Amino acid sequence: MQPYYCVAVIKLDDFWLASEEYSDRDIVLFKFSMANIAVELLNEHMAAYSVENGMDYITLILNLASVPASGELARIFEEAIGHEADYFGIGFSVGIGTVSEGLSSVSESYNNALDAVEYRFFFGKQSVTEYESIKEQESVHIDYPYEMEQEILRQAMRFHNRVKTMEYLDLFLEQVMRISAEDAGLYVHQLGVAINRALRQTDGIQANHLYSMREFSHFMDSLPTLKEKQQQIKTTLDELFSATAEDSGRKKQGIVQKVEEFVKENYQNPDITLEDMAQHVGLSSNYIRRIFREQCGYSPMDYLVNYRVGTAKELLKNTSSTAREIAEMVGYSNTKYFYSLFKKQTGYTTYEYRKSEENSV
Repeated sequence: MQPYYCVAVIKLDDFWLASEEYSDRDIVLFKFSMANIAVELLNEHMAAYSVENGMDYITLILNLASVPASGELARIFEEAIGHEADYFGIGFSVGIGTVSEGLSSVSESYNNALDAVEYRFFFGKQSVTEYESIKEQESVHIDYPYEMEQEILRQAMRFHNRVKTMEYLDLFLEQVMRISAEDAGLYVHQLGVAINRALRQTDGIQANHLYSMREFSHFMDSLPTLKEKQQQIKTTLDELFSATAEDSGRKKQGIVQKVEEFVKENYQNPDITLEDMAQHVGLSSNYIRRIFREQCGYSPMDYLVNYRVGTAKELLKNTSSTAREIAEMVGYSNTKYFYSLFKKQTGYTTYEYRKSEENSV
């Protein structure tokens, strides 16, 4: 036997998709054939022995005459998995453990290979990763960036700012790209689930089975690379933008409706103010002013004036009350101000308006 040993793990890139398309027996045959082809290709360079010990991966034990140069094993495996992808039509990624002298190192090399193969998360499908190239990153750890998650959701749901949302998403991803692939995968998965949960909580979405938390979590698990998970998160965020925009529109219309109802019930009060309207709906006066202008094109106080003048027109048309009496009925204690306002709003004096309505009958 040659003195140096190394373990490599070969993992199916799209195992979840393959498991839905193929039977368990077919997948076993894929793995068996894959192992045999890999061993045959590798035996040109070293002694290789296959061990089938994972649901979605196989393990190869490599027996080497000498310690290979940096990148040599990666080059050999890149050629091998290229042949296998052509043959099977299915992609495989490889993690290569440390090369050490003696059989006692095989267990450590195996664990290193398992860690290395997970870096397809960063490098993409059909990647080959040597543990030596990522061992420093394996030791880096940060806590889950919860505050950044909250900022992503805040920008999406409260401000509906897609540009800022995507900027914070990019910052989130920049952070996780510096840590181990295992932690990064968990953190990105957690972010995706948080966004999906927010989506489900918007009006009209809860009953939609397409957004089942279990199904979404399973689907996120099935995406082996950061690029795929990132794309799914962006898709979910776009759905969240659409849903919250509709939800926000309904809520804003509800605010407008409540203010309008308050005005209709209280327009006769000459002391009614914007602050009274805001207090009625439990919001700030600046906020309801902004919502009214956004939804209606005018302010709440403009609505009050329009409603009072509209009511005054109906009273002039359908009653014999004097203009002075009508002014008080619609909330104006200052009669001269009411006359001036009525003329400005309608183009008529109260007398002219009443006469024009009488003549039109």
